Amino acid sequence: MSDTRWKQKGASIQFRKKPPRWPLVAGILLVAAIGVAWMQSDPVEISFSDDESGASVGAPAAPAAVPAATDKDLTDPSTDGPSSALFKPFSIRESDRVRSGETLFSAMARRHIARTDANLVVDSLKKLVNLRAVRQGDALIYEYRVADNGVDQELTAVEFVAVGSAGAPVRYRATRGDNEFLLSRYESDIKTSVRKLQGRVTGSLYGSMIGAGGDASLVSRFTEFFGHQIDFYRDAQKDDAFKILVESRYADGRFIGYGKVLAAEYNNAGRRYRGFYYESEDGRIAGIYDEKGNSLVSGILTAPMDFVRITSKFGRRFHPVHGVVRPHNGVDYGARAGTPFWAVADGVVLEARFSSSAGNMVRVQHKNGVMTEYFHAKGFAKGIHRGARVKQKQILGYVGSTGHSTAPHLHFGMKINGRYTNPSKRVVPAGDPVPNRHLTVFRSKVAPMVADLENESLS
Repeated sequence: MSDTRWKQKGASIQFRKKPPRWPLVAGILLVAAIGVAWMQSDPVEISFSDDESGASVGAPAAPAAVPAATDKDLTDPSTDGPSSALFKPFSIRESDRVRSGETLFSAMARRHIARTDANLVVDSLKKLVNLRAVRQGDALIYEYRVADNGVDQELTAVEFVAVGSAGAPVRYRATRGDNEFLLSRYESDIKTSVRKLQGRVTGSLYGSMIGAGGDASLVSRFTEFFGHQIDFYRDAQKDDAFKILVESRYADGRFIGYGKVLAAEYNNAGRRYRGFYYESEDGRIAGIYDEKGNSLVSGILTAPMDFVRITSKFGRRFHPVHGVVRPHNGVDYGARAGTPFWAVADGVVLEARFSSSAGNMVRVQHKNGVMTEYFHAKGFAKGIHRGARVKQKQILGYVGSTGHSTAPHLHFGMKINGRYTNPSKRVVPAGDPVPNRHLTVFRSKVAPMVADLENESLS
């Protein structure tokens, strides 16, 4: 029954013939032939009826044919054809940063810069850049010329951006020349304005000053400002107030850090300390003074390191290693291993050696019969040895836990004329005041800063 179909109605069965398929196949072939003929002939307008009235709607004419692009169109930038607008040579810039452990050469290799070009760039940059000082995060900018075929690229310049000694970005540009990269250097101008920061100690002085807009370096400079009058580790209290007039430095419109502290005030438990930085025009007189021109700088600093806690005071104590009560001829400062400590005054190194009890130790002889000692160091700073001359605040070594020690700390001791004294309570003479011939200029510079400190609305 392949050529019939059957259908049952009630009790009777009716058979129908399968409709022939050749008319359908013929129609499909006819339409295909017409389509091929139409595509090979000139465009024509086809009309068809879209409603019962028989109105005709014209199909839009085919667009004019676009001439095929020639080789000249793709390579000659002067061609007016459509391809030239897409493939005219142009430059692109890509930015990157030096990663941990990378050199300039390896950073360029990671970007697939050709070895020959990378060597030429490095040879150029090393004329002005200390390549050993390249740090993680330093910026690299690559400039390429894209060829007129839209594919090939040629490295035309490399810029290396780092922070200069003045704190402003310095840009070194190596530009392709004949068989070399030519080097140029650009440094941003630094603009300075005076800013006032103020606040109260709520937790730590460090955290309170950061909260007022300062940074770690400014906190350090502030403590240096009063480092001869106040032991901030011992004397700072909650609700103490501070004010600072400091240089704010900008490069290319961006804040790059704080400069000199010009004036500062600290109210400690009702006692007010004020200081002003003054430098003469010839640079021969420079220092920190009070409003009358008296020096706030003494010959010895109050502490040998920045922002640490006192873990053991001067006097008798129970020794944690020996298990007996014995004299403690110094002050212990708790700090992380590796924290630097410095000389509290100018002097000459008497000893820099290892002791079974003191560990790595340094003793320094100062003038006026003062000797200071520093115990339990992890190691000594470069150049610290017997007979070496050191300046005030020159780094002597780094906190450790060598010798008879249970945790990283610095033992700081002081002798005056051969007898141990409490370093926190010693009395030392102040430095020289502003010379009389400079007093008039000094007062004229200090007066507006006093007004700024007293102006509560200024910030």
